[in-house]
Amino acid sequence: MERQDASEAESQLLAELPSERYIRELLMLYEIGQSLCSIHDLDLLLRFAMERVVTLLEVESSSVILLDEERQELYFKADNTRSDTELKLREIRFPADQGISGWVIRKGVSAFVPDVEQDPRFYRGVDKQMGMKTKSLICVPLKTRDRIIGALTDVNKRYVSFFQEEVRLLESLASLLAIAIENARLIQELLVARERLREENLYLREAVGQVARFETLIGESPGM
Repeated sequence: MERQDASEAESQLLAELPSERYIRELLMLYEIGQSLCSIHDLDLLLRFAMERVVTLLEVESSSVILLDEERQELYFKADNTRSDTELKLREIRFPADQGISGWVIRKGVSAFVPDVEQDPRFYRGVDKQMGMKTKSLICVPLKTRDRIIGALTDVNKRYVSFFQEEVRLLESLASLLAIAIENARLIQELLVARERLREENLYLREAVGQVARFETLIGESPGM
């Protein structure tokens, strides 16, 4: 009886232990989180993250799509594909109200699509321009503290179908990437503001210098 109880307890303990895949997911998130502090180039960081996702989830591609609020367009910021393909992707823009990624950004919720051909939200424009064939995808929003700036999209599982549990993983990753993107934007805004202040400071110095030179002039004519 005691042996049976011990065996059952051991089986229960093994069942409760984290799976190898779950451990690899945690390690990936930890690795990317650490990279937020060590990789200061945003493009390099996003490419690093995309490569890790592609390896872990065994998908054909992983992309970061951002929202251009002024033009109300979506564009590709990063992708795991070859450099020439990524450059071509970055030239593609499409209306913010189109596609599954557009829907995800508007609604602020994730989309799990096992068969895009059966989904009326699917936008075929990118496939046509790139010569690709999207079959399935997971798309999750990139949320900052006060807005949604884009979406993280993973396309075409290589050997099996997507799992619903993979949505959770990508949502966790999207939270990290959204922070990195927003921080990069804030840093860029600070650099632009600093440069503007530098130029204004130079202008004021020149103006003060001209006034000072004028005040040192001495003359006897009525005009002076």
